[in-house]
Amino acid sequence: MFLAKFLLELAAVYVSLSSCMAHNDNTVYMENYCDKKIKIRTVQNIALSEDVFYPSGWRCQTTVEAPPGHVIWFNFHYFDVGRPSVIYCTDVLRIYDGDTTDTELSPNKGLCGRLLPRPITTSGNIATFKFKSMVVSTSTGFKLTATVQRKPDSKMCSKNEFQCLDDICIDKKLKCDQEVNCQDNSDESAQYAGCEGILAKWTDLSTFARVGIIVGTVVGMGLILCLCVTACIYFSPQKRYKRLKD
Repeated sequence: MFLAKFLLELAAVYVSLSSCMAHNDNTVYMENYCDKKIKIRTVQNIALSEDVFYPSGWRCQTTVEAPPGHVIWFNFHYFDVGRPSVIYCTDVLRIYDGDTTDTELSPNKGLCGRLLPRPITTSGNIATFKFKSMVVSTSTGFKLTATVQRKPDSKMCSKNEFQCLDDICIDKKLKCDQEVNCQDNSDESAQYAGCEGILAKWTDLSTFARVGIIVGTVVGMGLILCLCVTACIYFSPQKRYKRLKD
């Protein structure tokens, strides 16, 4: 249990450090858009802060807007915001439908902790983000991809769009870009979209196959760890005995 917790913390910090060092030009930071609007045309990566750890006692509200007649699909890449309690979150991210805080898309107590939230879809072309931090922590924030999507009236997308398996339309340039932009992942599929690479092969695997690969990897790593520990225990007494004999 302790090892799993440690690895989870290490992974969160590593992802955040990698993101900060990469400085992707397509990533905007919420901290730079407090009380401002982020306008997106096709897709936009959004992260909380450029710093590794976000500050305490911080409040920020940002509006995300897509072209009229579209919706926005938010897909999280990593999430590390405070620590959840039974009733409320000390640090919390809330996402609302529209430019007001009347209709919340996130859970009642907001989004917090380290579990990756499920993707969120707006009903219109505007969403409102509200973030607050209360305590001093080593949380790294979040990063997500906001994809502009459209439900076609005639069940056919335009020539400049790619049609997902669920009939949702996205910009054609987003197909096979190593980034999931369809809610059903079909834009990165080898069979449906003709994509290549590991992500395309992974996308086409069934849930059962994915679970099998993950379980097999975990079991394999566990066996290797057990063998290493066993070898250390087995050889250490012999070395001590040899030194005493000499």
